[in-house]
Amino acid sequence: MEWWELDTRNKDLDASAIAGGVQALLRNTKAKVRDPETRVIRRMKAGDIGILCRTNKFCEKVAEALESINIRAILPRTGLLSTPEIRTVMAGLRLWVDREDTLAAAELARIIHYPGKPDLWLQDLLENPSAFSALPEAAAIVETAGENPDSGVLQSLDTVYRMTRIRELCQLPP
Repeated sequence: MEWWELDTRNKDLDASAIAGGVQALLRNTKAKVRDPETRVIRRMKAGDIGILCRTNKFCEKVAEALESINIRAILPRTGLLSTPEIRTVMAGLRLWVDREDTLAAAELARIIHYPGKPDLWLQDLLENPSAFSALPEAAAIVETAGENPDSGVLQSLDTVYRMTRIRELCQLPP
């Protein structure tokens, strides 16, 4: 493990300095690691190096700087939390907790009832911001949450799964 203090003036120069440091580390024949599979000590390669950054944007800058000196860099893809299925469940849970959350109801409507129709969804939202609370999924979540105020996390989650028909949503083509 290494910690490098950078004496630079901006993020672009920071990214270049990190890339240069990685390049120097990879060229250093004395830099060795224990192979995680074979347990044999060997020379370091790029795949042995992980770089932690405070922001995704800076990770992208570092990856670009590495690529510019022919060191392959891999960035993680967007997380599970950004998928429509998880956004649906999260909106349902927000509605479970706050029955007045019209934004959660609107998000449910957008994903479940208006897939591929953002203009129509926006038009309906602007005409009546609270209309989506009356949709079957939103109404069912609100009603069931009201009937079960002492529900635990798993019961709430299972109920939201059922009310949003998330399994069916996962089976639909994108």
